[in-house]
Amino acid sequence: MEVTRAMEDYYQDKFNQIAKDTHISARSRTRLNMLKQPGATSWLSATPVRHLSLLMRASEFRISLKRFLGLPLHLPPQQCFHCHQLRIDSLGDHKLISCNHSKVLFQRRHKRILNCIRSFCQDAQVSCTIEPAHLF
Repeated sequence: MEVTRAMEDYYQDKFNQIAKDTHISARSRTRLNMLKQPGATSWLSATPVRHLSLLMRASEFRISLKRFLGLPLHLPPQQCFHCHQLRIDSLGDHKLISCNHSKVLFQRRHKRILNCIRSFCQDAQVSCTIEPAHLF
């Protein structure tokens, strides 16, 4: 048990050193901070259960795993439906910063999803924190 704890401490220290590196992009730093959160890797060990909708197609799993690892997805160029400019980078991230219409739609949908999650947690009498400040 002590060996396991010592290994966890060692890797946590290494993780913190990497996350503090000034040569890391803001995107990578954010991803690393999210990976440190409790349950961040739970989806990798979830048992597939069809009637609970806990199934992923192989293509969905590959994309999810690549995004989790920060690897390029090698997707064909994607255009914004509103401004018709390229908006998805090689990592699958949407470039909403320069498209005001898409940004507003994204923020509105994002807020609705957060409110839905908060409502579920309140109904289950579970305390939750929506978007802790240290993640972004």
